[in-house]
Amino acid sequence: MTGIRYFLTGLCLFISTGEVSAWRWEPGELQMQRQPAPIDADARYIDFDHGNDDSAGTRQAPWKRHPWDSNARGLSRDSKDVHTYIFKRGTTYRGQLTARDSGTMDQPIRLTSDPGWGHGEAILSGAVELSGGWVRCEQSILERIPAESRPLVWCHALNGHEEPRLLWQKSDDKISRIRIARTPNWNITDPDNPRSEWYELEDVVIELVLGVDGTPGFSRGDRLSVRPQRRRPPWQKTTDPPEIKVLRVNQGEMVVEVRNWFKGMLRKGDRLSGSMATTHIRSIKGTHSIIRRLIDRKHLSDRDIHTYNGAVVWAERRNMPKPDAAIVAAYDPDEASLSANFHRAAGAGPRPFDRYFLEGLPEFLDQAGEYAYIPGTGQTGQLAMRLLDDKDPDTASIEIANLPVLLAIHDQSHIEVSGLRFAHSNQVSAGSSQARHASMYASAIQIRGDASFITIRDCNFRNLPAGIVAIPKEGAGKSTLDRISIDNSQFRDIDGSAIALSSGRNHYRLKTSGSRLVHVSVRNNTLENVGQRTLGQFGVGSQGHAIQIDGGEIVEVAGNDVRRSYGSGISVFIGSAFEPGKVERPFLRGLIHHNRVVDSLLAAQDGGGISSWMGGPTYMFNNESGNPVGCMHSRYQIVTRVNWYRKGCYGVGFYLDGQYKGYVFNNIAWGKNNNVNDRIYNSVAFNEAMGFMNTVFHNTFYRFGVGLHKGMFQHNRNYYLANVFADTGLQQIQQEPRSDTIEYGTLAYSRNLFLGASPKFGSLGRPKETAHRNIASWRKSLKNNQAMVFDTGQVALTGTDFLDQEFRPVEGKLSVDKGVKVFVPWALSRVAGEWHFRARQDNPEIVSDESLWMTSQWRNRDMFHKIPRNNLECASATVVDFRPGVLEDWVDGALQFRSGHISCSASRPELLDISDSRFLIEAVVKPDHGGTEILSKRGDRGYSLGIKSDGKLLFVLDYGDSMIQVESSVSITDGQWHHVLVEIDRSRHRGIDIYIDGKRANGEWSGQSMMKGSLGTEAGFRVGGLPDRGFSGQLDFLRVSRGNLSDAETDIDELYAWQFHGPFLRDRHGFVEGKQRDVGAVEHRVP
Repeated sequence: MTGIRYFLTGLCLFISTGEVSAWRWEPGELQMQRQPAPIDADARYIDFDHGNDDSAGTRQAPWKRHPWDSNARGLSRDSKDVHTYIFKRGTTYRGQLTARDSGTMDQPIRLTSDPGWGHGEAILSGAVELSGGWVRCEQSILERIPAESRPLVWCHALNGHEEPRLLWQKSDDKISRIRIARTPNWNITDPDNPRSEWYELEDVVIELVLGVDGTPGFSRGDRLSVRPQRRRPPWQKTTDPPEIKVLRVNQGEMVVEVRNWFKGMLRKGDRLSGSMATTHIRSIKGTHSIIRRLIDRKHLSDRDIHTYNGAVVWAERRNMPKPDAAIVAAYDPDEASLSANFHRAAGAGPRPFDRYFLEGLPEFLDQAGEYAYIPGTGQTGQLAMRLLDDKDPDTASIEIANLPVLLAIHDQSHIEVSGLRFAHSNQVSAGSSQARHASMYASAIQIRGDASFITIRDCNFRNLPAGIVAIPKEGAGKSTLDRISIDNSQFRDIDGSAIALSSGRNHYRLKTSGSRLVHVSVRNNTLENVGQRTLGQFGVGSQGHAIQIDGGEIVEVAGNDVRRSYGSGISVFIGSAFEPGKVERPFLRGLIHHNRVVDSLLAAQDGGGISSWMGGPTYMFNNESGNPVGCMHSRYQIVTRVNWYRKGCYGVGFYLDGQYKGYVFNNIAWGKNNNVNDRIYNSVAFNEAMGFMNTVFHNTFYRFGVGLHKGMFQHNRNYYLANVFADTGLQQIQQEPRSDTIEYGTLAYSRNLFLGASPKFGSLGRPKETAHRNIASWRKSLKNNQAMVFDTGQVALTGTDFLDQEFRPVEGKLSVDKGVKVFVPWALSRVAGEWHFRARQDNPEIVSDESLWMTSQWRNRDMFHKIPRNNLECASATVVDFRPGVLEDWVDGALQFRSGHISCSASRPELLDISDSRFLIEAVVKPDHGGTEILSKRGDRGYSLGIKSDGKLLFVLDYGDSMIQVESSVSITDGQWHHVLVEIDRSRHRGIDIYIDGKRANGEWSGQSMMKGSLGTEAGFRVGGLPDRGFSGQLDFLRVSRGNLSDAETDIDELYAWQFHGPFLRDRHGFVEGKQRDVGAVEHRVP
């Protein structure tokens, strides 16, 4: 492929092969169709320009203000039981709406516009329009403005308004941002390195307040040495050790300055020694007390000590280049330093070589298209400005941001918003307590507390500090956000995140509340230029991700198009560990599909263009992630190591961060540059940090430094199959989890295609990682360690054009009909055991459990790999007892049972008891004959599933003194494979259903109707039966769930459609040609 095709042609991401499917996960369901909201006869009409709140609120006599506006008066303010509000198109509504009512399922409250009423867009704005009233600035202001700008600057008095932190110039239909005056006057000249024109820090000094045992003998200027308690000094091997000097001595504490900070260098109990005395650290004051002095002798050369005071400094951080903003508290011209509190831990703030700029003072107002606000007393101040092209502002319309929130929905439900434009809201003040969680306080739509059935669709979000933010309320106890839908909307020029929805799990005051974010749907939105000025530092929205779902449980993010995101394009965190919120999550499902993200991580690193975290199953498929950057400027400046994938950039195409049970298929990731020694490059195509039970197959990865990467620890039940890696610059596979957590017997690498040479092929494990120069050495190592499947694939050196314009291998013979068939189960609730009967080379007597049910045992992700599994232990099984199955072809995936020769028992049978409610058993089976038992958990009571002599299924509930037997209506002993599902719902009369091959097949029922009470028993859970009625035949898949289909919000039709006709069986466009799948994400198709 001689050039990179930045966007796949047209809407091919959404193309279906035939009829539009009924399932949300099919591409046919992603067609964008704008539908006007229904308008009922009692609708009320709002015309901000010409309405009157004492009017009737009809189209002929509209209101001026919405009843939710605190400034509403008269009939508008006093109205009740209104469900539809129509905003006039072509009109700008100025004010904040705070929802005071909820709708119902049948009659939601609607905020919308009518295409037949007005022209253009109906706009909700947080700005005040300035038109006229501009004068030349008074002398006291002019004296602060650079001399060359003074004749060109205009001023306007602002009274009764918040400080405008965003400002725009309107000219006809064009809206242009007027920037806050800044130095340097930087522009984006390199799209992949947007901060290339910022200044660079020479040094950073950190000031800390230490509580100590005693201060006698210490004085200002003393140089201190530190002796760490019970650990080796982290700087022991450096040639540039830290320097610690006393600045002030107070009663019981010392203020010290530290140069060359090392992670963990000062801790409670450490010994500090000066020239005259020794003491021990009792405490280290937190982030609110840490001052940083930013030193830059090249640019901070003014001799007036007041020059920079009060300015806002934006500075990168070495470990995360997303800039933070802080207020300059002091300037020292002798040191050429600025003092500021970034509210970051000692090792987390700006460091030498990080880049920065200053803004907000009239001293910086030196070019057209800038402004500065000079505060007065109270809500008064002066706005000094030069318009674009130095136009006379009295001839222009200026929008100055005033309100931080346009629509607040707190503890309300059943609200629909459509057909509106949200624009020009204000940001909170940098350096304020709100700034650290800015997105919680400044967004177009703010959703808080108990809120459900909130739908935003067909809206336009432009020129905002943040788009839509949802999070629980502080101090309100446990709350639930549910059924949040954001569809078919546009987001452009958003300073922070466009969409940020959170359960509060990572907010320091909310994470222990037990609040939940349950159903989330984000579909068919377009997002462009998001996150460039992300003010927040912590919690949701703080990284400038375009779309962030944090802690959602049943989540779908699909059909979204993201271009230029300064954080991840899409970041989805499914569920959460049990701690600290103490919430069990019996059902999780993540669907991330048919999205396109291009040019991401422009101000972040160690993330993915598309990222998925935590619980599962999560299905990530048919996505495109192009040019994830992740530039770390200061690291590039200081790191001397070469040929390292994260020397200066760490941008990842697809990133699973602590992901458990993820299925990743039919995705394309592409980069621009695979040379990891350059300043800007694309680091890793696919990355995992921790996590297990991830299946990565039929993806195409093009032009990255590393193809597959994994870090930290945990590496088991992972499978990497039939992927294409093309033009990889450094290493095809670099997986470096801690070696003692690698379980080779549950790993598979098979039928991948590696196009082009790389200096090293693969490595696995640390700290004693072995880098294999070629695939043969890698393959041998996997075999010696008894990996489940070790063939890995093939390497082909095919010149320079590896892929065609559709990301298919140019030489089709390398990939055609050489893919894999993989089985991907549909998500169920409370899965207590899931077994795929894949042959393990290290121990064929073990069939690995691949269930995920996030109970209280799943306390935190560092210990997930230690949770006991519910494996099947199959005594006397050998490798030859495993056969090719029907569901997968890359491994012998079916176990042959022979009438009692092999019987398997669950290692945690207590998980498989039927409680007093619902239950489900699912299997893919090919029996040899009837009169056998497939599985059983029966002692004095319990259940069993077998096959009668006539070939019909027989399910038994045994209450000890009574019994229920239900058989199927059809036989399954026809020599064919069959999908079998038995669903038990003990809350309804005769609540047992048997499904065979996706169809209900209930037969004869004997015994009484359904009974209450537990069927728990201490008996073990057996698969294969006892010798006298042992199962004869093959099992390919078995799953037991302590919930039914409705608990998983599905039905037999959807489950069967997904598992046997789902998107993982076709390429990203819905095609399969030839005998089987081709390697990679895209099939070669015959014209």
